[in-house]
Amino acid sequence: AIMISRIKFSFEEISNIIINMDYDKKLTNDQLHSLLNCVPTEEEIDLLNCFEGDASDLDVAERFIHAVKIIPNMSNKIKSILYIRKFNTEKQEIQVQIEAVRIVANEISNFDNFKKFLELVLAVGNYLNGSTLRGSAFGFKLNDLNKLKEVKTGNSQIPTLLHYLVQQNPDILELITEINCFEKCLKSKYI
Repeated sequence: AIMISRIKFSFEEISNIIINMDYDKKLTNDQLHSLLNCVPTEEEIDLLNCFEGDASDLDVAERFIHAVKIIPNMSNKIKSILYIRKFNTEKQEIQVQIEAVRIVANEISNFDNFKKFLELVLAVGNYLNGSTLRGSAFGFKLNDLNKLKEVKTGNSQIPTLLHYLVQQNPDILELITEINCFEKCLKSKYI
């Protein structure tokens, strides 16, 4: 009865909100959770149905049961309202993240230096692995780019394959300006 009395709507209004599955913000999530804890049992409804007196003679909890007893599957309706709210909130958050990924994907597809760099790495990888099954690859995982700094050249002035690629193709350094837009995408919790 205490939880019910904190809700600033009449019992009839509460009943209509639940019956109509009104998921806008008339009732807060806390109020809906409180109502979920107050859903009358079949036994409580049956006892109240036996009452033949005036509804004004009922106490607060009984008047609440009297108002909501007409709601079929009250518990499921309240849970559905809460689920719809949660779904809509999460959907909006995900749409923002998807848009960020879409923008970055579009930008990446226009990065000429990045494309050239990936083509070069694939060609070098295929050359180095020419006599193995990996020698005729059509692509590679982006994580494999980390291996460029691990492959040693044997030349102290050009210690790694990455150094060699930059020395032979200085325009690769222009990649740095293109890569700055990755930051927005990488901050997304959905990647």
